Amino acid sequence: MNNQSDPRNLHQLAADPGTDYETLRDIAYRHPELRAVVAQNPHTYSGLLEWLGSLGDPAVDQALAQRRAYGQQGPGRFPPVSQAASGTAALDQASRQQGNRSGESDGSSQSRVGLVLGILIAIALVLVVISIVVFKGIFPSRPVDPSPAPAPQSSAQSTEPESNGAAEEQSEAEPEQAQSDEQPIVYPAPAGAVQAGEIMAPSGNIACTLSDETVSCVIVDDDYAAAGVENCGDRLTNLVATAEGASRECVESAQGGGQALEYGKFATSGDVACQSTQNGMSCWNVKSGASFALARQGWMVGEQGPIGEDQFRW
Repeated sequence: MNNQSDPRNLHQLAADPGTDYETLRDIAYRHPELRAVVAQNPHTYSGLLEWLGSLGDPAVDQALAQRRAYGQQGPGRFPPVSQAASGTAALDQASRQQGNRSGESDGSSQSRVGLVLGILIAIALVLVVISIVVFKGIFPSRPVDPSPAPAPQSSAQSTEPESNGAAEEQSEAEPEQAQSDEQPIVYPAPAGAVQAGEIMAPSGNIACTLSDETVSCVIVDDDYAAAGVENCGDRLTNLVATAEGASRECVESAQGGGQALEYGKFATSGDVACQSTQNGMSCWNVKSGASFALARQGWMVGEQGPIGEDQFRW
């Protein structure tokens, strides 16, 4: 039986308080039908709870309301992750481990099923109690004014008609700014990431600059021409990831520097993050997912969050 595609194993992982942060995040992102279960898991971290709350899913909202009613809080905004690989690899590994544990003995499997059933029964009891409390009016809903709210009217329109054009431009710009500010963090950096505006690979061959929503890395020496990889000739290859996407450009000289980021470590600043690995540097925008990776042997760009070593093309 393929444990990686078994919905029962995914449901158990989503409800299990022992499931790691990264696996919970990937289940919520890739399996909408299990988001309410993830929201009820006491081990779900605050950053993921905030993202779930922004989706407008009624089942998720009800689960979050239960947590707030009983004072449950997530353990942290940016939890540690077990590795820099993609979320799919972490989820597959967790699913395989869950399947291996369930096959060790009949006794351990029955114990696991009993634990999950106990959790589901406890959740059902909580739902019943909350329903009774709401219907009895202990937490009455706020009365809604039946009269429609008056349409907003610019003061400049009534006193200074000649300013209508500027007032309309400002009112159009404000919703756009609010929508941009509300974009959720989908691919967060782990809690152990260091805050840094400039970093270097331990080899000193790659230098990166992190600021606000943009991250760029330039490589000094490469073997792109010999490997048949698109290159910049006598100039240097520079990769950039922003909220709009990732791209390559050619530059005359290397910029940045800063501290050396040890292999396996993460750095972050604003809405961007990077991980240093022995096979290259991987960087991404935590909101848009625009990403890139580069090394002496090659480079690549993506749009679904951090690119793990197992996805490198070289």
